[in-house]
Amino acid sequence: MNAVRKVVLSARYHSPEVVDNRTVRQYFCFSADFVGFSGHFPGDPVLPAVVQICMGVVLAEDLCPPGQKNNMLLEKVKRAKFLRKLTPEQMIMAECKADGQDLLSFGVQLTVNGETASSFTLEFSLSQKDRPDA
Repeated sequence: MNAVRKVVLSARYHSPEVVDNRTVRQYFCFSADFVGFSGHFPGDPVLPAVVQICMGVVLAEDLCPPGQKNNMLLEKVKRAKFLRKLTPEQMIMAECKADGQDLLSFGVQLTVNGETASSFTLEFSLSQKDRPDA
């Protein structure tokens, strides 16, 4: 996922906007030459779901303290709905909201021009060394 993460980070448009201590927003724009579009799908490029999920992971990490964000492990993607194609050069607004006090569950919504393109919930665990009970 590191290669995907690098592409997602490079597609960030400006800095993330921390709305409050539980919500962050970020705009992303993937250029037409993004390698993920070449095989997904030739002649009709669509942003792969794994890239959309990685956008959510990056934003979830933005909400967490530095010591936690470096040790978060994605465990589950729940209630994923991909409602609209995301294509090259679109300005995508991603919003991530923490669902719990422990900052391990996050709701993510991606929109284009005010229309929901996808939504999902990300659930994380902490690496063994960072668990309070370890």
